[in-house]
Amino acid sequence: MELIADESTRKSTLKRRQAGLLKKAKELSILCSVPACVVVHNTDEANLVAWPSIPEAKTILTKIMDMPEAD
Repeated sequence: MELIADESTRKSTLKRRQAGLLKKAKELSILCSVPACVVVHNTDEANLVAWPSIPEAKTILTKIMDMPEAD
């Protein structure tokens, strides 16, 4: 993979791929009956994109961080 030179093409590709990633995360969560979250940080935008939502992502990540480490 390499950097897309044209900025408008790069931004539209990011939006498309981001939408696809969020859709796949939702499908995986439903099919496997497990909680899942996705957090996307785009340096061009001030806000984070989180699926299913920022509060739910925080809850899931907190549960993961509180788990003991596996050997």
